[in-house]
Amino acid sequence: MFQLDFQPARNKDGLSKLNFIGVEEKEGVKTIIDERTGEEISYEWKLINLIFEVMGVRKGDWKKITISTNGKYSDSSILGKILNGMGFTPSAYSVTVDDEGFEVVEGDIDEDGFEVVNDEIGEEIFKFLKNNENRFFVGKVSKSTEGKSKGFWQINPLSLKPFNKKGGK
Repeated sequence: MFQLDFQPARNKDGLSKLNFIGVEEKEGVKTIIDERTGEEISYEWKLINLIFEVMGVRKGDWKKITISTNGKYSDSSILGKILNGMGFTPSAYSVTVDDEGFEVVEGDIDEDGFEVVNDEIGEEIFKFLKNNENRFFVGKVSKSTEGKSKGFWQINPLSLKPFNKKGGK
């Protein structure tokens, strides 16, 4: 009838064991009414969820918790910080100085004479995440205290790091 609520197991550093189980992409169109003009405005949205299972204090008790991002990668974005914590290192890309003196990513010229930047980082990230499915990490897990997710468990994306068993293995 009654049972113990989920509580994440924590080590001496306050970190919980996380099993990365995959990526989920959600997208759609949201329509809102502009209060000023009464005009109907539609915009597309996209959400990338990184799904983890968190080990609980009771043996065999695991809880799915997601970290949501917009899928935009840079060293300073949430996605970049999460991937960095998981051990992702992007391959180097060529940078050149344009006609106006700005450093830009070097691209190829297509048959019409337009520059096309090869954006291979998405494929590189996807392969990295696919290769890390069912691998263990550690991170801080706590209940949210504000916003729409108040009272729900969340993983601090900046605390992620690979799990190393005792003895360094």
